[in-house]
Amino acid sequence: AGMSADNLPVMSVSVAEVEVAGIGVDNFKGQLTAWNYFQSVKADANTKFVANYQSRYGAKEVTDDPIEHAYSAVYLWAKTVEAAKSIEVDKVRAAANGVSFESPQGTITLDGETQHIFQKAMIGKAGTDGQFEVVWDSGAQPLKPDPYLKTYAWGAAVAAG
Repeated sequence: AGMSADNLPVMSVSVAEVEVAGIGVDNFKGQLTAWNYFQSVKADANTKFVANYQSRYGAKEVTDDPIEHAYSAVYLWAKTVEAAKSIEVDKVRAAANGVSFESPQGTITLDGETQHIFQKAMIGKAGTDGQFEVVWDSGAQPLKPDPYLKTYAWGAAVAAG
């Protein structure tokens, strides 16, 4: 109905490559979305990941942030278990701090305090091929996880109750 990224831009935090295919490339072209991973990330680990994924599920299938995180989580858990030399929860938690994995999005590292990962943030612009061009990222240094919003005054107040 005449709406496009030019006259009604959208910034999504939940539309990934898979959803663009469902929405329709023409309907989402030029819109923005924020994730930690896009299939278009230029990295050797990602090239291999995408090739392996498409070899298994089909050449036209796309990867996205939730797929990449599920994949990376398994490998990160395995590396943590190896470091702990155990699958006992307390030993795995104790060994978690600083464990890293070269994931398709880049290097991710476990933070022992929050049990979340240091990772980059990215904003992508949807193209005519259903992929996202990274138009902004948080830089070479992965961001410290802040799952409880302690960094922000309003978040600290909410967390304190």
